[in-house]
Amino acid sequence: QSIKWLHSFYKWIAETKGRTELISTKPIFLNQEGKATAAFDEKKRPNLFLPVEGGSDYPTVNESLISNEETLEFIKKLGVGEPRLKK
Repeated sequence: QSIKWLHSFYKWIAETKGRTELISTKPIFLNQEGKATAAFDEKKRPNLFLPVEGGSDYPTVNESLISNEETLEFIKKLGVGEPRLKK
């Protein structure tokens, strides 16, 4: 689907709590390589992260998705954040 369509799709999902809760483990986001990826795996562990300055080895959300403020806020609301080192 086009990026514009995805922005509309995410906006539609965000309209209800039920839809939002159903999609976190579904591959509906594009990663930096343009491949469909879920925000979280089946055990609710992060599977996708926000890009960080300087890059990282972690799978990150495609830049074209986070260029839209509503989509970025939706992704953050799901719990997607920047990768952090475990202590």
